Amino acid sequence: MSGDPRGEGESGVKETLVSLIISLAMALIVKCYVVEAYRIPTGSMAPTLLGVHATYTGPQTGRSWFVDRGRPGEPPDQRGLLDPVTGLTHPGGPRVNALRAGATSPGARPAQAGDRILVQKYLYDVTGPERFDVVVFRNPTNVRENYIKRLVGLPNEHLWLADGDVFRSPFQSAQDPADAALAAGTWECQRKSLRTQRSLWRTLFSSEYTPLEPKSSMGGDWFQSPWSPRTGGWEMEGRRSYRYGRHEPTALAWDTIAWPVTDWEPYNDRARGSVAMYPVSDVRMRCNVEPEAADLTVTATITARQHEFQVVLGQGQATLQMRAASESGAAGPWTVLDSHALKAMPVGRSTPIEFWHVDQALHVFVHGKRVLYAEYNWDPAQRLAFATGQSFESLRTNGRGGVNLHALADPATYAHGQAEVEWRFSGGPFTLHQVGLDRDIFYQPALGSRREVGFGCHPDRVVTLGPDHFFMLGDNSADSLDGRGWPDFPSNTPYGRTVDPFVAEHIDPAPGVVHRKLILGKTFFVYFPAPLTVELFGFKLPIPVPDFGHMRIVE
Repeated sequence: MSGDPRGEGESGVKETLVSLIISLAMALIVKCYVVEAYRIPTGSMAPTLLGVHATYTGPQTGRSWFVDRGRPGEPPDQRGLLDPVTGLTHPGGPRVNALRAGATSPGARPAQAGDRILVQKYLYDVTGPERFDVVVFRNPTNVRENYIKRLVGLPNEHLWLADGDVFRSPFQSAQDPADAALAAGTWECQRKSLRTQRSLWRTLFSSEYTPLEPKSSMGGDWFQSPWSPRTGGWEMEGRRSYRYGRHEPTALAWDTIAWPVTDWEPYNDRARGSVAMYPVSDVRMRCNVEPEAADLTVTATITARQHEFQVVLGQGQATLQMRAASESGAAGPWTVLDSHALKAMPVGRSTPIEFWHVDQALHVFVHGKRVLYAEYNWDPAQRLAFATGQSFESLRTNGRGGVNLHALADPATYAHGQAEVEWRFSGGPFTLHQVGLDRDIFYQPALGSRREVGFGCHPDRVVTLGPDHFFMLGDNSADSLDGRGWPDFPSNTPYGRTVDPFVAEHIDPAPGVVHRKLILGKTFFVYFPAPLTVELFGFKLPIPVPDFGHMRIVE
């Protein structure tokens, strides 16, 4: 016989151990340098990324949404919950469209753990971070914690958050950076990519969510659509598609009294009374138009910041224009920003139309293709003056030579910040499908119940970023502790938290910013959303099932 069986056994064990060691080493290399998994603990990035939450479904609308919860496994609590597409209003305001307490789905899931994400760790060693990336980093106020936020500020620039948007200027001066950049004319509104912007639209209402039974048992309607017709001839009541049967011109406008256009986030429903809501003017109006006659002309108008923004589609032409609005009705002349030849909408077929007003830019999409685009460029001082109707100096100072830290933190200051939208039609009968209004995320100027502007939200608190500094914000701005609130400001009440002593001594003592060395990587995929539960013969089994439908790329 050749060989020793015992030797072969020892060789097999050795090979197995070597394979295990190599596998372990490869796993450690991947974890340390390539990809690492993290779990989202809080709702500061909701609904882009979900922390511990509960899922609810409106039985009348079919709409599912997420609400912040304290601990996983808690039973669903439906008391006082409102279906967000039935007309949430300001506290104390009209509540005719509020979903009755307890009317959410009886199958609401208990509180679930947060999303689990994958983070690319090597990417930023090859190429630098880009604005609006979603990144994981060490918390500069407590280096033992990992945070996840959206990166909005890059090195060697000044940053100013004004009326919910991000403005930047190349580095001008360490002293009075806001005034230096205003004088130099270098402030620019930062615009998100189309893919990122599409992922950030938050639906206020869309007609496919019209309740199945809009009439109450007591008589009358408990639900009224936010889309209000300006003439007769409309068939809308209880319908998810709206038909107009006449040949005369008509219009459909959003009811801003019953349905305010604000930055309210349904994820924060449990804290509804303590969360501020700011008026929003960055919106997307959309619908699918099905003409019943040729030569239908469609006009979409967004009025915001004391200006009108309008697109006209018809007569073989698409035109994008804007003008200064006037409360007296004597508006100024239109300025054409872009125009393009466009085929007539086919009779009997739906044509999807979208009109975006976002980040001081206008986009028009037909059949998913952008056909018109224009930008308008205001600096932050102009933007605030138009949004509030007040002079920049009155917003900045208190009239006694001191700094006014409260005016810009007050939602009531933004008197012209709410968008008003209207569709107008001429040229015959037609039907509208999926008539909706969505709003962009809005970076609030104050945190929580503190009615004082945060870091980067006032001309005297402009963020100055050094060569290795980045500025981070949460998508759920009303409930995110981020760069706006990290510094301790020299006021009577401390606004935020100080820099971690280890970070201050060994990395960088600058407050409110994230140093390059603290960044761990870019978030790119939700690989394990909150799992589903299995129900068998009426019993819920403790078997987690992956929610494949909510696995997604993070934009």
